[in-house]
Amino acid sequence: MFCYKKHFFAYIYKDYKGKKLPYLAFNKGNQLEHPILASGGRKLIQVVTFHPEHDLPAKQITKIMEMAIRLVEKD
Repeated sequence: MFCYKKHFFAYIYKDYKGKKLPYLAFNKGNQLEHPILASGGRKLIQVVTFHPEHDLPAKQITKIMEMAIRLVEKD
């Protein structure tokens, strides 16, 4: 779980249904806009799924984390 200024904004989890891939989920993801984010049927959270055979999209994840931190700072 990732927190910023005592506010929860993201967590890492593994999908135990479906493809069983790990993902990084963002709280208030419905307020984030980025092409690699997917809602996966969730209303408030969007996720970035990690494929074990590919490199992590570090620059894109950093950008999304910065966007999520800005959302926390607004509250």
